[in-house]
Amino acid sequence: GTFPNLMVSANDVVDEWGGEIVQWKTGTTLTAFDLCRELEENGFNDWRLPRLSELAFIYVNQESLKKMRGFTPLSGIYWCGSEYEVPNATEEQKKKSDWAWAVDFTTTTGYASWHQKTDKLQVRCVRQRSNNE
Repeated sequence: GTFPNLMVSANDVVDEWGGEIVQWKTGTTLTAFDLCRELEENGFNDWRLPRLSELAFIYVNQESLKKMRGFTPLSGIYWCGSEYEVPNATEEQKKKSDWAWAVDFTTTTGYASWHQKTDKLQVRCVRQRSNNE
């Protein structure tokens, strides 16, 4: 397949307060990134926020994922690690975007859109499986 070694976490990630929706960035903290970096699931601790292409791949293959035991279907709008550069961005905006991409799993098309990093969306982490796993 396109991403043969991609593993998807079984559940949405929640913050320390139990919230299922979180900001991509809170102040100077990369909130969504850090939630994935801190995730320990199935004996692995190398989880990360998916790229836009990976989240689109997960959307396309979600029916297969739903059949896996213990997998909670994705439902909502999910952050990815890919930033969005606004049209006619200044040099400063090119260095530090206030926007990031997300994919909507509530639509029939898996609509990708950009959101301000202060918006609260859901997080599902991924990891690259090594060849010896």
